Amino acid sequence: MKLSLINKKKKKEKKEKEKELNLTEEQLEIVNKNASFLVDKGLGTITILFLDSSKYLSFVGSQMLHVMNPMLTLVPYFKDFDKIAVMMEEEENVEYFLSRIEFYLNEKEKREK
Repeated sequence: MKLSLINKKKKKEKKEKEKELNLTEEQLEIVNKNASFLVDKGLGTITILFLDSSKYLSFVGSQMLHVMNPMLTLVPYFKDFDKIAVMMEEEENVEYFLSRIEFYLNEKEKREK
């Protein structure tokens, strides 16, 4: 009983945090899809290290993504690249992306036990 109350509280806190970010449902789906993909490929820890060290330059980085967008649209996986670039302009969105990667890393660790 206590565990279900804790889970409900965590889900409620997650939804409140998502509302504060002003991200659309589509953007939330993109964040979750990419975070899950990175963790599945074993790049979660590296991504956290890179994004955490450069999150203060997120606006400059997102502008670089806009510059690279025409080249990367040739690769089928990068079809949402422009949406990712827009999201990464704000530091709060980078923090949310990092939290989702950490969530999927924890889930993967639980499955492996």
